[in-house]
Amino acid sequence: MPLHLHKRGKVWHVRGTVAGQTVQETTSTGDRARAEAYKARRENELWDRHKLGDRAAVTFQECAVAYGEHRRPSSKDWKLIKKLIDHFNVTIVSTIKQSECDSAVRVIVGSSAAPATKIRNVITPLTSILNFGAKRGWRAVPRFDRPTVGKGRTVYMTPVEALALIEAAAPHLKPLLVFLFGTGARLYEALSLDWRHVRLHEGRVIFTDTKNDGTRIAKLSQASIAALSQIEHRDGKVFRKEDGEPYADTEKQHGGQIKTAWRGAMRRAGLAVVENETPWVDSRGIDRVRTEYSYPFTPHTCRHSWATWFYAVTRNPMLLKVEGDWHSMELVERYAHLMTPEEARDVHLVWGAKHHAIGDLIGAKISTKFSG
Repeated sequence: MPLHLHKRGKVWHVRGTVAGQTVQETTSTGDRARAEAYKARRENELWDRHKLGDRAAVTFQECAVAYGEHRRPSSKDWKLIKKLIDHFNVTIVSTIKQSECDSAVRVIVGSSAAPATKIRNVITPLTSILNFGAKRGWRAVPRFDRPTVGKGRTVYMTPVEALALIEAAAPHLKPLLVFLFGTGARLYEALSLDWRHVRLHEGRVIFTDTKNDGTRIAKLSQASIAALSQIEHRDGKVFRKEDGEPYADTEKQHGGQIKTAWRGAMRRAGLAVVENETPWVDSRGIDRVRTEYSYPFTPHTCRHSWATWFYAVTRNPMLLKVEGDWHSMELVERYAHLMTPEEARDVHLVWGAKHHAIGDLIGAKISTKFSG
């Protein structure tokens, strides 16, 4: 019995038997034309499966779900995978080639999206899933063209800007910012840091779950030690929200947990850029102005800033690679020759007179006092 359509409520379903394979499934659409296209595609897929065997038997949805169960991607990566599943659905995984990849890019992120966005949101997760399928004999190894990504500009803050941000931050945020600027820690590394792994007397902390799935030691600046010393609690997570509770675990993603406090500090420090000012009248008839801002720096800029300062002070890319936990020298080289000598002389404003990865900072003349 060939496949035929029937409607349940507002959605078309397809059922029937093709080459001995029984089908009862939803088309997920109430549009008759789209449902007919779905039915025709499924009939062709079932005949291909019958004629070509196992390689033609696995759908993208099946492959992606198996990939997720095996690799256990983060919640953010799962969102990307689900978009691919929605797009490819029951497409036979062995039939996905360059043209299908190009179509997925157009549908999911749009043709005008930046090359890096196309790669990050579509091509990379799609390739990972199909590579997973290739290792299991479900298809050939995928080989997709990748758009050329221009060399991006590394954004960093000068020590003077960083100091202004720290001074303008809410009390609970200040020690975290001093720590980020002083160690180059990724935000999730800092927020997951436990007091068990802090060695103030040794000037170091231990990160037990880094981006590269390992453990590393981060050396502390003198100002970072002072900031940590002024935190009153000594158990559990080191850095807490304003209410004293630990930050949410975002599975190695960064930025959102401190977004509101970060932007408030940027505005108070004069680092936010005014984009638009709109006059309005409130319910009491009082004239007011609604100001819209853009924010040139994100919490991850702290890491870029630390690396830029570190290179400017040491001129040692290998040491920076080790201390910053990068896996290639190419990633380290972006921090070379960014700072002016005048800016480099101000590093001690944020780090204090000493950094345990470097030693004494030449020309350090100010106190390492930290106002919590």
